[in-house]
Amino acid sequence: MSTVKLPGKQIGTFQILDPPLLQFGRGDTLSAIDPKEGLLRCHPLDYNLGHLSFSRITLGVICLESETPKVIDHLARLTQQFSPPRGSKTGARYPGFTALYPGVTLDMPGGSDDSLVANFSDVNLPSSDEDAFEEIVRRYSAKMQALRDAQPKPDVIVIQIPATFESYFNVGGRDLRVAIKAVGAEKLAMTQLLTEESFSYNVPGYDLCDNMWQLSLAIYVKAGGVPWKIRQTDEGTCFIGIAFRIKRGAQGQEILIGLAEVFDEFGESVTIKVVEDDFLSDRGYHLSEKKMSDLLALALEGYRDEKGTNPQRVVVHKTSFFDDREVTGACSILEQTVRDRFDLVHVQMSTVKRLFTLEAFPPKRGTLWSLTESQGLLYTTGFIDEFGTYPGFGIPRPLQVNRDFGQTLLDQLAWQVLALTKMDWNNVNLMNRDPITIEYAGKVAEVLKELGRVDRFPKDFRYYI
Repeated sequence: MSTVKLPGKQIGTFQILDPPLLQFGRGDTLSAIDPKEGLLRCHPLDYNLGHLSFSRITLGVICLESETPKVIDHLARLTQQFSPPRGSKTGARYPGFTALYPGVTLDMPGGSDDSLVANFSDVNLPSSDEDAFEEIVRRYSAKMQALRDAQPKPDVIVIQIPATFESYFNVGGRDLRVAIKAVGAEKLAMTQLLTEESFSYNVPGYDLCDNMWQLSLAIYVKAGGVPWKIRQTDEGTCFIGIAFRIKRGAQGQEILIGLAEVFDEFGESVTIKVVEDDFLSDRGYHLSEKKMSDLLALALEGYRDEKGTNPQRVVVHKTSFFDDREVTGACSILEQTVRDRFDLVHVQMSTVKRLFTLEAFPPKRGTLWSLTESQGLLYTTGFIDEFGTYPGFGIPRPLQVNRDFGQTLLDQLAWQVLALTKMDWNNVNLMNRDPITIEYAGKVAEVLKELGRVDRFPKDFRYYI
């Protein structure tokens, strides 16, 4: 089994991990640290490998009738070229959709009378926030169904959420955006949401170039595109991200939803599996021994179904610690498949510990402070040498990586977390804080909680991002 070489610079109890590289094709020349640079210079991975599965992307639109021209004009900008704002150190020019994704043409909706545009008139909503929330979701559901029945059927449905709806983003603990995503997942519709912020061209700090970068990537991926993968990998490794949410059962009881999203060695999502367990407040967000065993058994089965073989190594991430019952349940199933080649990693999202430098910039991205042999503070955002800046907002917040069970060295586990922050196909940011094992599993869990059931749902992560 090959392993990732981590020649990072050792500074006492600190280590600067080497930046993960992204692969956009075969060979050393088709790799990059920055997703924008890689796409500009190399084009997407599936294009370079000859695996591109489509040549056209048909867009559908759901929007407010009076704002249809605004939405159509915004989408038309995808085919234009834009430069980053003056003074930007990490920006890159946007060359237009076809130049960025060669071999793919965008079929754009042409106006309010187009069959690919499902618009609705100004809505008179009920006075109750809860009733208004349900009415908005009902209208989006009806328009989504109309587009699903249309010919041609859109590959991706772009959904405008007008400013008048933004007051319903959080009603009684429910998020309107999550509810709309849940409708899309239920109808097997790939959706891309646009809030009013997307159209704020004249607001200071708005970056139209970056907006087109983000929107074009989201559309390409949701149509089935594969933009990049992690270059340096542990061969045969399966990463599993576990997330929890609580839903109300038919009898009024609280039920714990345990979700596992499975990723391969390159950070590509393989499948999604779910179990339910009784929620016990004194136990918190933890599965019983049997349910943890069941969940990981389903995850491994999904991996085998997709890959045709068992993984050689398994790394499990979750944001709560692995209690004794979960460790026992995990060991009972993982030892049967990979013997002792697995690690249970608590990715702690919040910690009071911080590092401060004597310079004007924060710690470097990839800084690992080893607190013990099994616990370390990891900066997944921070100063980046290659760009000579910290391309973020506010003060970077580190993650704490805790090996709750296993034998893999802490720096190896931390590097994997760092690499998986680069695999968010929903944005082209130079750096992201959370690994996709945590980020994506959380998004899927939110939607499944909104759906209220776990028996039938699409296993493709693209429905949820």
